[in-house]
Amino acid sequence: MCYTSDMASRDLKSLLARVEVWPKGAQEEATKALREIEEDFIIGPGTRQELDRSHQEVLRGEGVDMEELFERYNL
Repeated sequence: MCYTSDMASRDLKSLLARVEVWPKGAQEEATKALREIEEDFIIGPGTRQELDRSHQEVLRGEGVDMEELFERYNL
């Protein structure tokens, strides 16, 4: 039997669903590990910093809501 990308996707979705019920500390470690993987394989450090900055703005209630973005970019 071959391990296909569909199987990998199902495995990942299953794991992520289980992570949602892990203790908070374990979830934080999982998030940190996934961000490091993302940075190494998907995005560069500059983009990571921008995403982190943007995330902090959202947590503070700053930033732009989706409706405003859609209007701004005619989406």
